[in-house]
Amino acid sequence: YPNPATDLVNFSTKNPSAANVDVFDFSGKRIASQSLENGTSSVNTSNYAAGVYMYRILDENGKELKSSKFFYITY
Repeated sequence: YPNPATDLVNFSTKNPSAANVDVFDFSGKRIASQSLENGTSSVNTSNYAAGVYMYRILDENGKELKSSKFFYITY
């Protein structure tokens, strides 16, 4: 959240095994990877091009727990 994002997108989960969030551009290239602390993380999107981005939340073993997309817009 928020979706669409402007400068920062926040990730949050109640799953205690969630360890990492990866962000991908629409071509599938990983452009960000951050650890989750207490189930939350924020990614700075201010240098992203406007468009659709995908993300996935992984557990400590690399198993995908959730995946979805968010939109980045510029004003």
